[in-house]
Amino acid sequence: FSYSLTLHFADKFSNYSLQNDSYEFEFNRYLKLLVYIYILLGILFLYYSYQKMTLLGSLSYFEITADNNFYRHLFLFFLAKQLLTLYILVESNKNKNFILISLILFIFSIGFILIGLRGYTIAYLITFLFFLNLRFKINFIYLSIIAFVLIYIAAIVIEFRLGYKLYDNVGDIIIKTFFSQGASFEVIYGSVTYQEDLKQCISYSDYFNKVIPFGDCVDKVRGVFFAEGGGFGSAFLAEILYFSYFGVLLFSFLIGLILAILDKLYLKIRDEEKQEKTYFIYLLFFLSIPNLIYLGRSSAFDLISKFIISTLAIFFVINLWKLFQILTKEKL
Repeated sequence: FSYSLTLHFADKFSNYSLQNDSYEFEFNRYLKLLVYIYILLGILFLYYSYQKMTLLGSLSYFEITADNNFYRHLFLFFLAKQLLTLYILVESNKNKNFILISLILFIFSIGFILIGLRGYTIAYLITFLFFLNLRFKINFIYLSIIAFVLIYIAAIVIEFRLGYKLYDNVGDIIIKTFFSQGASFEVIYGSVTYQEDLKQCISYSDYFNKVIPFGDCVDKVRGVFFAEGGGFGSAFLAEILYFSYFGVLLFSFLIGLILAILDKLYLKIRDEEKQEKTYFIYLLFFLSIPNLIYLGRSSAFDLISKFIISTLAIFFVINLWKLFQILTKEKL
């Protein structure tokens, strides 16, 4: 009797496992549609960016970009990234190649630099280099070469945006890059020097409700206007200084905490690279590094909010999978 009962349960478990595997296979197959949509959206983003790049040579950059429609196609890239993130978060196969995934995302991000937005492309390039370095250690000399190439390309892009030459030669590009003020410092200067006027231009409620762009208010109180439109934008340090000493302490603590967590996680995946549980750590780095690199020109809440959302999403998926396993065991 016990032998027959054992065979019965073994047969039931086998049938359930096969059925469960079948459902999982079908689910993963439908999920792969997200990848095809992601690639299509990425290609469209590159196409529209190239089209708009051709307009920049005919008119002033600020005059063209003052039209809100100029940047409308950017949603294609971010929608594509959300679909990709959903796929790698939910799809059950954890042996994903993050080098390839981040490389494809970087290729699509070239659409940003085509229309003069250098920071996004650089952020996704560094994300790719991060995962590449985990597998194949990148020599410091190669990193230096990449850095100088990035500086050179960034200089070409800024000249293209402005419509006139800023640099005499390659040496001039290097010197002015390290010793000239950038747009981030302009915004920080305005936030510190004209802090009272800035608070009259944009209140805390206006800031959190995004009624007025922070960077526009800094330009206004500084008396810096562009006849064609546009401005210096915002910067993380400028915004935390806007919140005075309390803001500086709070945001510095939160950013420091995030950096400490990422540092601990980096040591973990470096020492335990082959363990499956490090997959979710890879995913967290994939979601966090672009925001970390772009921190200087982003909102004060950008990295903090996205890091928290990404962490919660990953914990939700981990515990959802554990809950599914518990429920299936109880069912058996």
